[in-house]
Amino acid sequence: MEKDLKNRWFRLGFKLPVLAILALLMLGACSGVMPVPGGTKTVNQDYYKDREEMLARVYMVKPGMSKADVFEILEREEDDFQILSRNQIVLAMYGTDNINLTQDMYFLKNLYGYSMQYAKVKRNHGFNSPISMKTKENGYAYTVTLIFEGDKLHENPIISGGDSYGSDSNTIFDYLTPGNAMSAVF
Repeated sequence: MEKDLKNRWFRLGFKLPVLAILALLMLGACSGVMPVPGGTKTVNQDYYKDREEMLARVYMVKPGMSKADVFEILEREEDDFQILSRNQIVLAMYGTDNINLTQDMYFLKNLYGYSMQYAKVKRNHGFNSPISMKTKENGYAYTVTLIFEGDKLHENPIISGGDSYGSDSNTIFDYLTPGNAMSAVF
C-alpha cells in the first residue's frame, strides 16, 4: 500500500510541471487570439453623433463669420471650449511660439482663441508571453482651434489630429520597481 501511494505522488508530481508548462504555452498562444478589452477613452463624445458630423460642422465654418454664428454651426457654447493663451494662439498660427514680432504682426494682441478636443480611442490588452502584456490602441483624436479677431473668425478652423493607432508592451518587471514596492508598503 505504501508503494502504491508513492507511485501516485510520483505520477502526480510529474504531471504538475507538465500541466504548468502547457498552461504557460497556452497563455502565450492566446495573446493575439484572445485580446482582453481595455476600455475606451472618450473626450466630448456626447457633442456629436460621430466623427463625420463633427468634421462636417467644422468645415462649414468660414473666416469672417461672427462668433455667434460659429458657435451656432458647431452647436456648442463658449463654455464647451478651452480658452487659449497668447502663446497657444501664436503656436496654432505659426507652428512655434518662438517668433520675432515685426511691425505688422502687432495685430496678434487683438486675437483670442478657443480649442476643443474630440476623441474616441479603444484599448485591447493581450499577453505576449506569461510575463509580458501588450496594449493596442485604435480610434481617433482631434483638436479644433478657433481664432477670433474682434467678433469675427480670423482664419479657417485649425484641425489637428486624426486616426490614432499605437501599441505598448510592458512586463511584470515594469511594475515591480522599488518605488512601487515602497508605496505599497507605506
